[in-house]
Amino acid sequence: MNDISARYAFAVVGFDREAVVSDLCDMVSIRSENPFDGPPRPGYRENELGEFLLARLTDLNFEVGSREVAPGRPNVWGRLEARSKGPSLMLAGHMDTVGTGSYDNPFAPRVEHGRVYGHGSCDMKAGLAAYLEVARLLAKSGIQLGGDLLIAGTADEEWRLAGSRDMGRKGPGADFGIIGESEPLTEVAPLDVPVESPLAQATVRAFEAVVGEPAIVRAHAAATDAPNPGFPTIIFRPGSLEQAHSLCEFVEMNEIEIAAKTYLRVAMELLGRVTW
Repeated sequence: MNDISARYAFAVVGFDREAVVSDLCDMVSIRSENPFDGPPRPGYRENELGEFLLARLTDLNFEVGSREVAPGRPNVWGRLEARSKGPSLMLAGHMDTVGTGSYDNPFAPRVEHGRVYGHGSCDMKAGLAAYLEVARLLAKSGIQLGGDLLIAGTADEEWRLAGSRDMGRKGPGADFGIIGESEPLTEVAPLDVPVESPLAQATVRAFEAVVGEPAIVRAHAAATDAPNPGFPTIIFRPGSLEQAHSLCEFVEMNEIEIAAKTYLRVAMELLGRVTW
C-alpha cells in the first residue's frame, strides 16, 4: 500500500453516514427553488441554503466568502488553505432546484430503505452533502492536503447558469474542478476536459479504488455549470439523472458514500504532498 492509499484508508474509516443524512435532510427542507423569471423571495432563491453551507464550512475551519449574482441569490464558497502551495481543487454544485409542480410534501425529507427522499435530494443536494463529508473526514483525520481545497455552492444552474458564469468572471478559481451532478454510478463525464487529463484520470482511478469496478467515461447528457468556471471541470456524482426533476426524487445513501470517498481520494492524489 502506497503512502496516499494508507492515509486515505485511515481517513475514510471515519465516514459518518448519520451526519451525511442529517446534512442532506436539512438541505432538502430548505426550499431553494429557482424563481426563473419571477422575483427572488424566500423559498425562491439560494440565500437560505447558502447560509447553511457557509455555517457548516465555517465550523470545519474553511475560510468562507460569498457574492450575490442577483438579490438574495449568492454564490458561496469555503477554502481549506494548505500549508504548501500545490494545485487547488474545487468541489462545486448548484444550490437551486426546479419547481415542485405536483410533488407531494417536497420539503419533508424521509429516509427509507437506504434512500433519502425529497425535492432536490438527488439534483443536487446529495453532492453538496458529499462535499461536506469530505471536509469532515479531513478534519477528523488531521490530514493536510498539499494544495487548497474549495467547496462552492452556485446559484441559478436550473435557468441561466448565472452563478457559474459569475464565478468564471470573478472567482474564486482553482486548477481543477468537480461538479457532483447526477450521473449513472459508474460514469465520469469530462465534457471539454481531455480523457487523458490528470483530473479525469485521477477521478477514474479513485472511483475504481473505491468500488473495485471500472469507470465509464462519457459525455454528460444535460445542462451543467461545468463549462463556465474557467478551469478544467468534470462531472462525477451521487444520484441518477433519471431522478433529477422527478416527482418522487431520491438518492441512494451508498452512492453518496462512494462519491464522498472518491472526491477525497481525488483531492489527495491531485493536490500534491499529503501530510498528517
